[in-house]
This record gives sequence, C-alpha cells and structure tokens, in this order.
Amino acid sequence: MKSNLLILTVFISIVVIIQSGSNNPLEWTDPNTGTYYNFSSLKKDPSAPWKVKDGADNGLFSMVYYFNFGQSHNMKCKGQQVGVSEVLEVLKQSTDTCEVLGRTEYKEVSLIDNTDPKKGIAVTYGGGDRCTNGDNPAENGKPRKTKFLLVCASNQEENVSSRFSISFLL
Repeated sequence: MKSNLLILTVFISIVVIIQSGSNNPLEWTDPNTGTYYNFSSLKKDPSAPWKVKDGADNGLFSMVYYFNFGQSHNMKCKGQQVGVSEVLEVLKQSTDTCEVLGRTEYKEVSLIDNTDPKKGIAVTYGGGDRCTNGDNPAENGKPRKTKFLLVCASNQEENVSSRFSISFLL
C-alpha cells in the first residue's frame, strides 16, 4: 500500500510541476492555491493592440497608451517592439515621442488579494524606461512598470469589458 501511495504522490507532484510550468504567457496557476487562470482572450493581433487615450485629450495633444497581453505590439517605441508604451499624439497622429512602460519579457503575475483568489490576478510588465520627474520621488530612477488588474466576474456570462480594470504605475 505504501508503494502505491508513493507512486500516486510522485504522479501528482509531476502533474502539478507540468501544469504550473506552462510556457503559455497567457496562463498562470497560483502556486499556493493551484487556482488556474487563462487570460488568452485579452491577446490582440500585434498590429491592432489595445489603445487607451489619456483623459486629458484637448483635441490638439493627447497621450495614448498601447498594450497587448502575452506578446509585444507592433507600435514601435524607440525602435523596439514592447508590451506597453505611451505615445504622444498631435492632431490625432502618433509621433515618435514615446516612453516604454513595460516589456513582455519582464512579466510578473500575482493574486490581487492573497486571501481570495476569486478576486483575480495582477499582471505587471516591468523593464520600462527609467522614471524621471515623477509624482512619487521614490520611483525616480527606477524602470517604469504597468500593472493590469484582471478582476474575475461573479459569473462567466458577465461582459469582460465591464469588469476590466487597469492601473498605470508610472
């Protein structure tokens, strides 16, 4: 009986290691609870990434944020493909003035609330341009990062966009 229990324990351990070691950048399993998250529905074609305009658009100048999940987008910033960028628009046309706010290769995933995995996950893309003259002096000189809060809906039929929350940490 002990050998069967040992074989079962080894088998379960291998399955957990394989599942938590997924190479899919749009999946994550919480190592503490085993809760599995798949946010592949948020991945967009690199040529048409997510686009969010800053609320301070005055018709002449505006800041636009481009981002994608799981891969870089095609809106180059400083000659690089990145996961998250801030671009200056003048008269609704993108300019070459931009800041890298995060790179997909610096992705970190964690629970929003460690005591309640049902609340959702935080996906953070780091490795951005160095922060200068920021509102928070403690962040000056550090690489920029962008944190996305992916809040779980109370039921599966709920519209994703009504529960999608985004935070920019600059």
